[in-house]
Amino acid sequence: TAVASTRNGGADARRRAGSRRNAGTRRGAAPRGVLLLADRYLLQLLMGATLSGLLRFGGLLFIVAAVSALRKASQEGLPSGAMLEMIALQMPRIFLFALPMSLLYGTVQVFADLSGRGEITALWAGGMSLKRMLRAPILWGVMLSLTAFFVQEVLVPGAESKRSDVVR
Repeated sequence: TAVASTRNGGADARRRAGSRRNAGTRRGAAPRGVLLLADRYLLQLLMGATLSGLLRFGGLLFIVAAVSALRKASQEGLPSGAMLEMIALQMPRIFLFALPMSLLYGTVQVFADLSGRGEITALWAGGMSLKRMLRAPILWGVMLSLTAFFVQEVLVPGAESKRSDVVR
């Protein structure tokens, strides 16, 4: 065998070492650490795109709230401090309205970008199933749902009651 491995440049020895190294994985499947890395990559892309969408949609809704507060302040003669407080107290509700839109925007944006760059095909070729690719968006959606639940049940009621006191 020593003569055979020197004849073909050590290819037999490398092949045997490779088969021992990958003995615990299925044929054609990527090692487990690579999939975890891909999950983190997808989650980071989703977080960035969702936060970008949150800034865009939240900014639009903030402008609507500011114009509404300006109109109400001018009609009822509210001082500027009360108007700013009224706008600030609407921020939890604005966040709640913008969150689902930004999650949808972020998910569509990420998968469209991945598809355009051929990365979905590369992940698929690397052994990642579509079910596995959807773990990161589902995890991110669950995390944002829990955040929205907290905001809806804890922050919004207090902010709405204070806002109604400011308007009176």
